[in-house]
Amino acid sequence: MQSKATNRGIYRQKEVLILGDNEIIKKLKKDDTKTLLALIDKYGNYVAKILYSFLGSGLSSQDLEEISSDVFFIIWQQRYRLVENENLKSYIATIAKNTGRKRLKKLKIVESLPDDFEIASDDLTPEETIEMSENRKM
Repeated sequence: MQSKATNRGIYRQKEVLILGDNEIIKKLKKDDTKTLLALIDKYGNYVAKILYSFLGSGLSSQDLEEISSDVFFIIWQQRYRLVENENLKSYIATIAKNTGRKRLKKLKIVESLPDDFEIASDDLTPEETIEMSENRKM
């Protein structure tokens, strides 16, 4: 069973419920914890790519996982601020970047990160992102 992901509606793919961004926002505002899990399923790899892009090998995989969890916890805490028809993916990216920055400052790994930091392509898997990053260092 195939589906098309848009910002509206509910779609099924391989027996897994996939929600559009607007539907996610509506349900999160209604305190639906199952929707938080759907959000994590939908954007978990994206958050991991962003965090790895600037945290990279400086932290353990456990630290990266913890920071990723913090990102979704913050989204849950701020769910009433979400606005329908806004770009949820950009909102998540901003929270991921800010959460990563705070963690780096807390650990005093770096003083600051550039504002023009590039977000990893959504088309790449985390492994491809790592490989691309390592190839750039060569």
